[in-house]
Formats: sequence, structure tokens, C-alpha cells
Amino acid sequence: MKCRLLFPTLLLCASAPAWAQTTRPLTGQVLDDTGAGLPGVTVVVQNSTIGATTDASGRFTLNVPASSNVVLTVSYIGFATQTIPVGTQTTLKVSLKSDEKALDDVVVIGYGQVKKSDVTGSIVSVKEEDLKKVPVANVMESLQGKLPGVDIVSSGGSAGAAVNITVRGNRSITASNGPLFIVDGVQYNSIQDINPNDIAGMEVLKDAASTAIYGARGANGVIIVTTKKGTAGKTRVNINSYYGSTDKVFYPKVNDAAEYVAQKREANRTTGLWNSVADDAKIFTNLELQAIADGTSTNWADLLLRHGVQQEHQLSIAGGSEKTKFYLSADYYNEQGLFRKDDLHRYSFRANLDQALNDKVRIGLQNQLTYYNQNQRRDPTNQANKITPLTTPYAADGTLVLYPNNTAFLNPLADEQEGNYENNTRTTRTFSTAYVSYQILPSLNFRSNLGLTLSNGRVGIFQGQYTLDRNGQVAQSSYGTQFDTNWSWENILNYNKTFGDHSLSATGVTSLLTFNTENSNAQGRNQLLAYQQYFALANANQQVGINSAYVDSKLISFTGRVQYGYKGRYLLTLTGREDRSSKLATGKKGSFFPSAAVAWRLIDERFMKDLTAVTDLKLRVSYGRAGNYDVPAYSSQSLLTRIPFAFGETGAAGYTFANRIGNPDLGWEISLTKNVGLDFGFFNNRVTGSVDVYDTHTSDLLLNRFLPLTSGVSFITQNIGETRNRGVE
Repeated sequence: MKCRLLFPTLLLCASAPAWAQTTRPLTGQVLDDTGAGLPGVTVVVQNSTIGATTDASGRFTLNVPASSNVVLTVSYIGFATQTIPVGTQTTLKVSLKSDEKALDDVVVIGYGQVKKSDVTGSIVSVKEEDLKKVPVANVMESLQGKLPGVDIVSSGGSAGAAVNITVRGNRSITASNGPLFIVDGVQYNSIQDINPNDIAGMEVLKDAASTAIYGARGANGVIIVTTKKGTAGKTRVNINSYYGSTDKVFYPKVNDAAEYVAQKREANRTTGLWNSVADDAKIFTNLELQAIADGTSTNWADLLLRHGVQQEHQLSIAGGSEKTKFYLSADYYNEQGLFRKDDLHRYSFRANLDQALNDKVRIGLQNQLTYYNQNQRRDPTNQANKITPLTTPYAADGTLVLYPNNTAFLNPLADEQEGNYENNTRTTRTFSTAYVSYQILPSLNFRSNLGLTLSNGRVGIFQGQYTLDRNGQVAQSSYGTQFDTNWSWENILNYNKTFGDHSLSATGVTSLLTFNTENSNAQGRNQLLAYQQYFALANANQQVGINSAYVDSKLISFTGRVQYGYKGRYLLTLTGREDRSSKLATGKKGSFFPSAAVAWRLIDERFMKDLTAVTDLKLRVSYGRAGNYDVPAYSSQSLLTRIPFAFGETGAAGYTFANRIGNPDLGWEISLTKNVGLDFGFFNNRVTGSVDVYDTHTSDLLLNRFLPLTSGVSFITQNIGETRNRGVE
């Protein structure tokens, strides 16, 4: 018996060292084409479940089979995937090459990024080079007519005019229809502050499946902006500068004096009032008759309009090491409008810093500082078109003729006289974000984003007695200030894992946003010293009024998203978000917004293999629910306003309801969106495109219902009405 047990025992002991040697350690580092370490690179042993992710310095450690036939697959977004035979090596250095095509296949989505082939929603990507083709003050102007389903319209022709943007039309009637802007992961709607040369790329999220992760904020679409970051290697300095002129696109032809006289004679000939030059005194004033005799002809539009000027000068510095990366930028933009006293000066500074503290923890800071100095004026061309060319703007002594038409209309050049008119706005805005990222496991990451926007603005307006706004009445001045403070804090947990043919990604987000505005305004008339303009309003003979306001609101949200893929062919995305807004009524403050999307990559099916001309084909279907709460704060509450009372000869203050009465049942504006899309590519993707059909039904619109005068108030904001948006892109 002892002999029988001895041999198996010896055999077991002899085989134990063989088992212990079936794997061996392998260490390595993955570098980019500049020699800097690449964090987050996936390193996998082919035909196995063994893998790792590189740390902040690009290093990794694996236990690989002891065999010399081990082969590694090294992949990273934006770089060409490499296959590396290990052989008997115990340490490796792998250098990945940048792949622009691979980078183009990456799409930024809410709180993450995916391969373009894995997108299940309707998203349009804009690359850096597309943003630089047209020099503009607002980066969105360079994309006019280039984004399907996105309308971009300038609000006017003045310097620095605002840009109105809508994604797939207007859903709401009184609430905002503008999209949500996300800059480096944080909400920031002053997109005009950001220099186009500082932007690395943009994504426009259009359907409910794509925007659902932003909940109510994304009801009107989402535009994600990613600014440039530093890279390891040599420090790079870039200078961008341009100078150009602007002109009116079209201006209606204006009659000169001869044409005006002929037209007026013909008009009166048909009535029998004029038959010959001898009848001119019947239809022209004495001043006009003298102008005809003198050959006077004034083109008022030519006196007012000029060639505008645009110029911009930007300097950027980028660089860093494996652990520290930086991007610095300074920019000056100046625009001289088509009218005098219409100009804009913008100064902006940006600093992006990323720091790896160790293999698991990274921190970063982005800061945008912008200063505006803008002068505006009323459009004088409407006034100019009312004045006949048989008038002159200046008298013989060079002074301005205030009423060329003999008191009918004020001279449209009046606002341009020194010290007569001023409308100046100065704004300082800073946008700062900070993040900390902790790689808990190779497949699990936690990130916390903190954002702060501070905006301090001042508007001063002085309208002299003889300006287009006052037209002979006493001068008026106003001085207003506004201070905005917006905080955002978001905590994001991301999980990504691949199990053979299955891929799973899960995202959880908690979000808190606060919005605070303080403003004040003072007005006065008939300043004793005109040169004081809108300063020292206490010296005005008449104080029109003093007003101030304070507005505060909050939004808290909880979000979850799951993305599943099988063989990269069948894709599913489920998203849900709970939003709670302080603007809405008690019991109606919160709402849940879910969405679902599926995609089928037909190109990967066997029945497509023989269609060599087709290189990409994917079908997408999505459905989701979104909300809108963008109404004035306190709309669910009734506000009071002061009215004067008198007791005998003694005045006393009283209060009554303001024009709007509160609605204790005020709730969410709800939009339901269906979307079917097809992405295609032909001839090795030389021809690519997509077609989307969408249908959005919005109910419970936030509308003002006007009330009878006998109620004592003007209107109430209620959830009434519906809209429907349908289209093909």
C-alpha cells in the first residue's frame, strides 16, 4: 500500500513546478510617436481573456503564458492598432503611431466617447479643420449651412451680434429653444467667448437617445465642445492672425434727386395736380425747389454706411511631459461694424492643465477669461429712408441740420455727433472647471467635475436731446449692472468591460447645478452736465426709477446609462435621468426622462460580404422622452408689486399682485421623439453619409394665458398647447 501511494505522490510533487511555470510576468510601456507614455491603452493577449490597461506613464504588467508564441494586441483610440509577438522577452516597449482615420472614427457623447461604428443615436461630428475655414467672432457662424437639422442665424448685422441656434426646429413657444452647450464636460452657454482656434472638435447630439443623458437640459439638442489640450513632447507655439473687411450683402436702391423729382411729378400727374414744371410749386416745398435749382442730391445711406473691419490675433503654446501637459492661449478680436459707433473688442485667455499624480489619479484645470468692450447704436437706415434726397445733412457753416425735412424727421447722423449718444457694454466673464479622475480598476473609473462661471457686466446708455431715441425730448441716461454666478458639480462613474463577443459599458452620474443672478438699474433724465452721460445720475433733474432684482434656481439630477454590444454588430443603449427643478411647482418639480436606442451593423452580416461596393451600413432606431423647464424662476408663485396709497395728505406704500399670477400646478413641458436613421459608406468609404427621419411631439407647452382685465392681473403661465416637429435629414 505504501508503495502504491509513493509513486503518485512523487509524480504530484514533480509536476508542481511545471504548473507554477505555466505563466510568467511581462512588463512594458506604450509610447506615442513623440516618445511620451500613453495612459489608458488596452493591452490584450490574443485568443485569451488576459489583458491590462496602461497607467498614467503608459506602463503595464501582465502574467502571460510561458510559451514563446504569445502575441499581444495593443490598441488606443486615435492610434493604429499593433500586433506584437512577445517571444521570450520579459519587458517590452511599444510605440503607437497616430492614425487620423482612427481619430475621425471617435465620437464624443455625454460623459464619454465611443467609436463611430458603435453610435446608436443621431450625432454629427465637426472636426477642428472645419472650424477654421471662416474667420468669425462666434464659432457657430462658421458652421452655417453645414450641419443637417441645425439652423444658425445671426440676430442682426451689428458688430458681435448674437447667433440664434436651433436643433431640429422650435419645440417651445415661450420657453427657450436653444441647445445646451457642454464645454470640456461642463455646461457653458456663452459659446461666443471661446476662440475657434482653441477648439479641438464638436459634436451635435440631436435625437432623444443621444441627449437623454442630459435630461431636461438637453431637450433642445446638445452641442459638446472639446478644447485643445497639451501633449507630451516638444513645446509648440502657434500664431493665427487675419484681417478682413465686411460689407452689406444687399441694400435697396435709393433714388437720387433727379429720380425722386421725376417720380413725384409722375405720381401727381396721375391725379391732375401736376402737368408741367410750372406746377412744381404745388408739389414741392420752397426748400425742395431751392434744392432742385441748386442740383442738391444726398444719398443718406452712403453717409451712414461704411466698410466694416474684422481682425483677430491669437497666440497659443502647448506642450508637456508624460505626467504634466499644458495648453495656453491668448486672443484679441476686433470688429468695426457697418455703422460708426458700432464696434466690439474682445480679449480672451485660456489655460488648460492636466497632471498625473500617480498611476491611478489625474487632476486637471481649465480656465477661460474673456473681457468685452462693445459699443452699439440704433439702426439709422429706417430714418434715413424717410428723408428725401433734396436735403442736406450740414448747413453752410458745417453744423448739423437737425431736421432736414423741416421738423418732419430728425437727421439720422445726429447719433454720431460727439457726446450726443453712447451705448456701451463691458463684460468680464470667467469659466473655470476642475476635475479629479481615479482609475479604481482597469475597467472602472470615477471622475468628479466642478465648474464655476462668473459674469460681471455693466451697461451705460446716454441719449442726448437730439438723438433718434429722444427726438427733441429731454436727454435720458441709464446705468445697469448684472452679476451672474453659476456652479455645477457632477460625479461620474464609468464601467467598460469586454467579455469575448460581448461588450458592456455603464455610466452613472449625479449632478447639481445652481444659477444665481443679481442686477440693478437706475435711470435719470435731463442731466445738468451732458458730459457726465450715464454717471452721477443723482445730478439728473428727474430720477425715472431705481430697480434691482435677485433670482436663484437649482437643478439636481441622477442619471444612468447602459450600452451593450454583441460582436460589435448588435448594439443597445438604455438611458434614464431624473431631474428636479426648483422653478416648478411643489409636487411637479421632478420628472423621469428615459430613452432607448438600438443599432444593427448590417455590413457585418454574411449576406453583405459579396456587396464589395458597400463598405458601411448601419440601421439605427431610437425613442425617448425629454422635458423643458426654461421659464422664469418663481413662475409657480404670485409676486407682489408696490403701488401708492394716500391717507389724507400722507402717502403710504401698498402692495398688489404683479402682472403675472403664480401657478401652483406648473409642471414640465414634455417632448417625445422617434428617430430612424441609416449610416452608409460606398467604395471604401470614399462616399459616406446618413439619412435620418424624426418625429417630435411636444405637449404641456409652457405658455402665458392672458386673463380678463377684471381679474386684476394680466396673465398666468400654464402647461397648455402642443407642437409637432417632423423632418428628414
